[in-house]
Amino acid sequence: DAAHAAPLSLVTSGRTQPGASAQPEAFSSSKGKRVTVGAVGADFQAASTPAFVYGEFLKLEGLAITVLHAPEQGDEARAYADSAEQAERVLADWFGPLKNKPQLVALRDLNAAAFESGNLVLAPLRPMSSQGRQLLLARTLVHGSVVSPRKWVSEGLARFGQALVRERLAGRASASEFLGQVLPALIEIERTAGSAPEAANRAERDSLINTNDELLHTGKSAYVWWMLRDIVGDAAL
Repeated sequence: DAAHAAPLSLVTSGRTQPGASAQPEAFSSSKGKRVTVGAVGADFQAASTPAFVYGEFLKLEGLAITVLHAPEQGDEARAYADSAEQAERVLADWFGPLKNKPQLVALRDLNAAAFESGNLVLAPLRPMSSQGRQLLLARTLVHGSVVSPRKWVSEGLARFGQALVRERLAGRASASEFLGQVLPALIEIERTAGSAPEAANRAERDSLINTNDELLHTGKSAYVWWMLRDIVGDAAL
């Protein structure tokens, strides 16, 4: 029936390579389907956590993103693919063409938290405006163009890319407002540094190279890239 029209698919966060010598194993799925699975090798990015999804999906190949979705999510999937293409037109000027096209696997639970590993993104296709979708997907698209083992580089540039998309959509003031969403928390981190020795130790621990704080990786690093842009100009950066 229509609800079961989607084929079974295995999606990984790396480039899959079917095993040449492995003996496929057959088993029955929960819906009674006979499934044959061979060994699958994958080339995963060093900076990502290996991840995979197995389920019944229809595949929509957009120009900037692949969306795997349930049959009843076709309209939402097309809207997300179109918004990704619009955002990529902005980001390609800064980061070049996509090196690793993202795969967005649609979660049915609209309240589910998103998860990203390499080029694989698990996220619900929540109803939102085209601008909202572009801003949301910009982060993933930057990751598809720039890979760095330094989280302050990869995550900072991802948020910087979101600000660039926001600027193109609504102007520089709107981009500054977007960056400023984390400013109160960043100010609080600086304010609670403590005594001079403690402040020195914390400065070392919380430097962008050493820190494990996601707020610093994303929020502060994005400000660093935005500051460099103001100093050297768009073309040089």
